[in-house]
Amino acid sequence: MIIAASLMVLAIRVILITLIIVIALFGFIAIRTFLLSGSIIMSLYIMFTMLGSSLGFISLL
Repeated sequence: MIIAASLMVLAIRVILITLIIVIALFGFIAIRTFLLSGSIIMSLYIMFTMLGSSLGFISLL
């Protein structure tokens, strides 16, 4: 019982750390896209698309 609980906490921590890394990475990509293209709408669209697909992928696991 204790082992299962600690494994669940560990899994939640791993997922949260992965999410933070993914958000930071796609945020960086979006900022770079914005700076290269000069279009804030396009960079936001790309960021949310990437974020949505990554969240969908994480929820499948």
